Parts: sequence; structure tokens; C-alpha cells
Amino acid sequence: MEVLYPRCCGLAVHKSSIAACALLREQGRIRTERRRFTTMTQDLQDLAAWLRQLQVTHVAIESTGVYWKPVWNILEGLSVSVTPFRLRKMAVTPHRYAPQFDQT
Repeated sequence: MEVLYPRCCGLAVHKSSIAACALLREQGRIRTERRRFTTMTQDLQDLAAWLRQLQVTHVAIESTGVYWKPVWNILEGLSVSVTPFRLRKMAVTPHRYAPQFDQT
């Protein structure tokens, strides 16, 4: 997989939790950081601090319904490019969406 942005993060936003996976290109190698947060305000602020600490520049938010809105509001103050999208719109090719941290 080719990384287009050297410091990016994908967020899978659910009703009560957020799964985050950051891809960080460092010295020609790609490092992956995974964390899970709740959707409470303090954890959303912890998510923003975590993204700031990793120096993430681009965030993609996958969510259904309106669960992405509080996350958007918290990340709005960061100097990152935030893009919301719906997985259903991307499901053009047959594949199985099951990130490791979502298989509970």
C-alpha cells in the first residue's frame, strides 16, 4: 500500500467508541499506531492531543448517521485536514471491511 500522506489517520466512529489508526512514514518506513477512544468529551480531547502528538496532517472520518459531528467539532480546532466519508459510498468493489481493532 502506498501512503499518499506521510502522517495520516483514519477514524471509525461508532455510537460509543472511536477506533483510530494512524500511518506515519518515518525514515522511509511506515509505522502504524492504533488506539481506541470513547465518545465522551474528555476522550475526544485526548484523541485530539494524540493526533497533535503524532503530528498528523490528514484525518479521514468514517461514520454512519450523525456520530461524526462531535469528533468534527473537536478536530476543527487542529491544523489538520479532516474529511468525513461514508463507507457505503466506497463499497464499490467486493471486499470485507473488518479492521483488526473492530473485531470484538
